[in-house]
Amino acid sequence: MKRILLLFLDNNENSRLLLEWLTSRYEIIVPNLTVEAAELLDESFDLCILDGGALNLFAERVRVRKKASLPVFLPFLLVTSTPDEAAIAGQLGQSFDEVIVSPTEKLQLQARVRILLQNRQLSLAIHNANQEIKGLNEVKSRMVSMVSHELRNPLSAILFSAQLLQQFGDRCPPEAKRKYFNLIQERVEYMTGLLDDVLILGYAELAMQLNPQLLELETFCGNLIEEIQLSASEKHAIVFTFDSRYSLVYLDEKLLGHILSNLLTNAIKYSPEGGKVSLEVSCLEREVIFRVTDEGIGIPSEDQLQLFESFHRGANVGKIQGTGLGLAIVKQCVERHGGAIALNSEVGAGTTFIVTLPLSSAIS
Repeated sequence: MKRILLLFLDNNENSRLLLEWLTSRYEIIVPNLTVEAAELLDESFDLCILDGGALNLFAERVRVRKKASLPVFLPFLLVTSTPDEAAIAGQLGQSFDEVIVSPTEKLQLQARVRILLQNRQLSLAIHNANQEIKGLNEVKSRMVSMVSHELRNPLSAILFSAQLLQQFGDRCPPEAKRKYFNLIQERVEYMTGLLDDVLILGYAELAMQLNPQLLELETFCGNLIEEIQLSASEKHAIVFTFDSRYSLVYLDEKLLGHILSNLLTNAIKYSPEGGKVSLEVSCLEREVIFRVTDEGIGIPSEDQLQLFESFHRGANVGKIQGTGLGLAIVKQCVERHGGAIALNSEVGAGTTFIVTLPLSSAIS
């Protein structure tokens, strides 16, 4: 992509010469020096070359534009035939960054322009890196805040149960002891799951890169379902349907595992009465579509818009355990693939999640 240069030159001969020297390497904009031309200073460009006449017309607009671009460096190059050292010193850095005295050599001008543009590019790279660091710090702070909040209740329950057992354990009937030990175990398992999910989500938001590799999709899905079915109760049956003329595709195995395992375990978890959970996979020419359907409690319509936000759970989950991070992880993994996720749900009738992932290629 060519860099954009503005030529604000009152001298027509200078304008013609610079246009001739620079037009092969850069996109050049040469406006008539009118009040309307000053509006171009508000547009996107990489370098403005101006002479004394243009500077006299637009000095205040130039200073405002340079200040507005900070902290990114936006260079202005002054071309002058009669350098006034005192005037130049007073405006250097405010209205322009470099001065070149005309007449000048073509190579000298091109070198000055190239150096100014390199400095701008470096400034942009530093700014973008700082913005990325700022974003990472915000994610980290948000994670710490959310986890601190979510750990309070289970830690309080563990502390309460432990204190009761410590103080009254010798007088507690066996059933009461079992109750408190089970509560401690459940809370520890919850916190372990929460921390695992936070690590996955944090990795997804901060550093997870797409790494597509050749994957035998039907076998991968079948193996994943077998693992999940082993930990599911007998009242849940996972039905797998694979519809495709090919099975070898390029997808990120790790990200796909996070997507499908979270959707399938959620489908089981939120179907407390049991029933069928289905995974339907359809491989098309340019994309693969996954449909995970359950016959569970469904999701209230008012919760569906916020469902993929961290720690958001449906109002009807009752006492069903969950961290509220699974679908946030799914969304991050889907977006890393450049895909999309949608859902259809009716309270009391079940839910279908539809994940569409683009395919870079597939092998028959």
